[in-house]
Amino acid sequence: MILYSCEKIMLLIKLGGSVITHKDQPFSPNLKNLYGIARVLADYREYEREKQICIVHGGGSFAHVVASQYARQLTLTTKNRRGISLITWSARKLNDRVIESLVDYDLPVFPLQTSSIMVLNKKRLSLHTDLLRAVLANGWIPVLYGDIIVGQDEVQIVSGERILDVLARDFEVEKIIVCTNAQGVLIDVKEPSRGIVKSINPENIRSIMRTLGSSTEIDVTGGMKGKVKILYNIAVHRGIRSIIIDGTDFKTLRDCLNGANCAGTWIEGTAVER
Repeated sequence: MILYSCEKIMLLIKLGGSVITHKDQPFSPNLKNLYGIARVLADYREYEREKQICIVHGGGSFAHVVASQYARQLTLTTKNRRGISLITWSARKLNDRVIESLVDYDLPVFPLQTSSIMVLNKKRLSLHTDLLRAVLANGWIPVLYGDIIVGQDEVQIVSGERILDVLARDFEVEKIIVCTNAQGVLIDVKEPSRGIVKSINPENIRSIMRTLGSSTEIDVTGGMKGKVKILYNIAVHRGIRSIIIDGTDFKTLRDCLNGANCAGTWIEGTAVER
């Protein structure tokens, strides 16, 4: 077996389904956002050619729409193979559009079907790290996506955030940028005008989780509450900070990539002073 070196610190970027698709229109990619993000990433890559980047994207109005019809049937003993086939097909269909937009800006992306490089074993996800390391070592930007992962008598829908968790466990990660269709985590979901939470950390995580609800759109993976829970666990157990930003605001994404101050919610494993 060949082992590939991957010593550089990796930047993880999650493109939410609400950003790259029209979630109220089944199987409808948001081409404006896809190409806007691709342009920002291409500009960043021009000056950071040695930076190792991994992109993960959600299912949006592709996989989530199909999964919402079958999710309840995906038990450990499911025989619903048609439903599973349709979910994986729809996830790949969106991935094709994502790859197309990135390639159009000459980004060296390498699509990886998540269900082909991950396996489920007693509810624990394992990643084929050698393949991913080889892709990174050869200068590509791997692109993974929310998918169905299978194991022996196990089937599970795995969100983009859970993929981030596995990557953060198996690789050295600098930070995680999560692009959503909101500026960050709202202080009060009933009164958006109150603004966003600047930092989620051990001092306020309990109160934040009590106020968060699930997505109002089709989302079988837990919405904002599920995102915050996983990202907070990554911060606490891996020591990796994440920031949730508005991925439809390309200037914000550009500033975030370049380390400038930008609007968003940081998720941190230690209490911070502001």
